[in-house]
This record gives sequence, structure tokens and C-alpha cells, in this order.
Amino acid sequence: MDQGVHFNLASRSIRCPGMAGARVRAGTISSRDRAGMGDCILMDFRKGFFAVSDSSNRYPTASRRFLLKLVHGFEAFSLPGPDRILSLEAFGQVSRRIIETSEEVLRKIPYTESCTFTAVLVARTEAGSRGILFHTGDSLLFEVNRRTSQSRMMTTSNFWMVGRSKRFFQVDEIEIPQEAMLVLATDGVADLSSPDRADKNDSLVDFAARYPVEEIPDRLVEAIDLRKAPTDDLVIIALDPDRLRPFETTILVGGTEEGEERRYRKRSGQDSYEDRYVPIAELLSEREGSLTVI
Repeated sequence: MDQGVHFNLASRSIRCPGMAGARVRAGTISSRDRAGMGDCILMDFRKGFFAVSDSSNRYPTASRRFLLKLVHGFEAFSLPGPDRILSLEAFGQVSRRIIETSEEVLRKIPYTESCTFTAVLVARTEAGSRGILFHTGDSLLFEVNRRTSQSRMMTTSNFWMVGRSKRFFQVDEIEIPQEAMLVLATDGVADLSSPDRADKNDSLVDFAARYPVEEIPDRLVEAIDLRKAPTDDLVIIALDPDRLRPFETTILVGGTEEGEERRYRKRSGQDSYEDRYVPIAELLSEREGSLTVI
């Protein structure tokens, strides 16, 4: 597989070798209830912006709608992208602009379209990698350091939700250590915890030591599904900030309504989707199930 962005429609998995990976997996609870898929991911490789969001079964497309509005909001100004090295002053200017734009979008979301939101903008500066963390609700961001074999949760779960709050619970400028991997996930990642895994932070360190970054989301989902227990919807993004480079690609997957998800399950059950990774360029003109390429 080359160094571009690839998508596997059968598993709803994204891989960008050496840089990032993502997975969208509907839980068995949602499948049983014939609901939509409220969990959603955004991967904007042009700007180095990555996000996860989780909306309720009552309005499963709220997550996708919010992330789309953010994408459109960011088009109004130029973000530097992960290949440019910024001065700390320039990074501060970027930080203020993206925070203002994000909060402006947040204030316009109606009460009925509530969802969680956890995101990070990755930038390179003269002082090393930096990020801007946005968070509200119970989605999660972890920093996993492969050099020190340590992991920490960078977000605090809360009851503030997009659509029901005029500001984010957390907005922080963060330093990103060398060798650190970032993992964003919705609350379905809690299914990783089990009697033989005392702490999911330790599990993330273990997975990061054993697999390349683009495989981490798939391996985590496989580990959860091996337990054969009822599972929640789940989306995961793993990325290596030091190795990111820009692609003219923005990917939005998930946040499907009931009809979309039903069609996806039907086609998956009929093996209509080939289980292989296809260069995203081949899908630029397509819309299949929960895949949107902007």
C-alpha cells in the first residue's frame, strides 16, 4: 500500500500508512434496534484537523451535520496544514482564529441537534509539534507515548453537548511530545475494558507497541468484538502527528440516518462491498453508504 489515503468500504476503515488510521463500527445494540449510526469521524488531511462526534439514536445525523458545518466554516480562512513550520506567534494567531470560528459554528447549532465533539488541530512550530484541543461531552482523546510506554487521557468527560452549550467544555493549546500518538474515540471504546484488561490506557500502549499507527483502530475494534458481548457504536482515529503530511482530501464517515445504515447493512450482508483498501482518489466522485469525500 502506498503512502496515500485508502478506504475499505466493507469495514469502513481508513488507512494512511505511517500517518493515520480510522475505523467506523456500528455496535450490535444499534443494529438490533435498527437505528442509524450516530458516531462520526472527520479527517481533514489538508489542514491537519481530526475529530470524532457522537449523536443520539433520536437524531443520528446531528454529528455529521455539525462536522460538515465546521468544515464549511474553516473554508473561510486559510489554515497552515501539517507541512508548514510556524512561529509560536503565528501558531497563536491560528489558534485564536480557529477557536473563534468553531465557537461561532457551535452557537448556531439548534438544541435538537445535540452531539459530543472531540477534535485536535495538529501543527508544526519552531518549538515542536503543537495542537489545539476541542472537547465537549464524553468522547475521548488519548496521548500514547511509544518511547516512554505511557498513556494519558487528555479530555474530561462531561455533560456539555453541542447544541446545548454555547461554548466547548475544553479548548486547550497542547504540546505534542516526540514519539507521541494521538487516539480519538467515542465512548464505545469503553467496551475495550474487561477483567483481563485492567485499564484501557495500558491497552492503548500495548497496541501502539505492536502495530503501525494505521492499523490501531482496526486492531482495537477486533479486540472488542472478540468478547462477543453487546457493543455500542464506536469510531476511532489514531494518528502520528510527527509524520502527518497534507493530502487534498477531507473524509467524513458516519452520522447516518436509519435508512442509510439499513442499506449499508444489507449490502454488507450480501458481500456487495469488496474487502480491500482502495485509494481515496478512486472514490472522489462517489457516495457510498456513510462515506462522503469533500
